[in-house]
Amino acid sequence: MTTLHTMYHFDYPLFLIRSAVVIALGLSAIAAFHGATL
Repeated sequence: MTTLHTMYHFDYPLFLIRSAVVIALGLSAIAAFHGATL
């Protein structure tokens, strides 16, 4: 149980960084698509 707890707390910042990167990539892709269409 403690190993799972520490693993979760160790992986949480990495999960936040990964989600932020995915959101940034999605926004840049949308911006590029709008730039190509306009």
